Amino acid sequence: MELIELYKLIVGFYGVKATDKAFNSVDNTVSCVLYETFPCTFNTNDQHGALFAGVYLADGSVQGTLLGKTPSLGADEASMIETLSRVDAWCRLQLTDKFLEAFDRTHAPA
Repeated sequence: MELIELYKLIVGFYGVKATDKAFNSVDNTVSCVLYETFPCTFNTNDQHGALFAGVYLADGSVQGTLLGKTPSLGADEASMIETLSRVDAWCRLQLTDKFLEAFDRTHAPA
C-alpha cells in the first residue's frame, strides 16, 4: 500500500479520535495522536507489506504488542483495519470511563 493510501485509511478509520496527523515519506510512516493522549506510529516497511502499529509510552518506548498480539497481521485492507481496531481498543482500555464519556460527548457528530 502506498503511503498516501495508508494515511487516508488511518485518517478515515480514526476520524476525530486522531489529531496531529502526519506522514513522513522518508521513513514511510504515518503518525497521529489518539484520544489527545497516545502518540502512535504506523508503517508498512515489513517485507510483506504488513502494517506495523506502535503506541509511544511515557518512557519513550514503543508498545508494539497490544492485547497480546503484535498488530502486524497482513498486507490486505481487512487485516490493516483489524490492526487499527486493536490499537483503538488498547488505547480506550488505558483511559478512564469518565474521560471516554467526555471525549465521546465532545467529539460526537453535531
